Amino acid sequence: MNKTQEMTEELGKKIKNTLIMYWALISTGVLSYYFSFIEYGFVLTVGITFFCGIFAVLFAIAIKDVIARGRLLITLGVLLSFSSLIVVGILALIEIVIFGKGAP
Repeated sequence: MNKTQEMTEELGKKIKNTLIMYWALISTGVLSYYFSFIEYGFVLTVGITFFCGIFAVLFAIAIKDVIARGRLLITLGVLLSFSSLIVVGILALIEIVIFGKGAP
């Protein structure tokens, strides 16, 4: 094997490892919704999903030029970052509209 083939194989391994880490971060962020069923656990869920999403975006930016769906991975990471905040907003709106409870 010549040097270009070795470099191509090494780059492929790095991209594969980056994608594995990306999907591990996304999975951890999604699985953190488990904590929302524990009392005061949603604070932990918001933190975990936000930071997992931010780090997933950084990994996706690192490989966006190499793979075809790089921008889609970035979008998925951004959605994970703000998904728990959107859920909190929806729950607050439901509480205000249905139960008529507002801020004190």
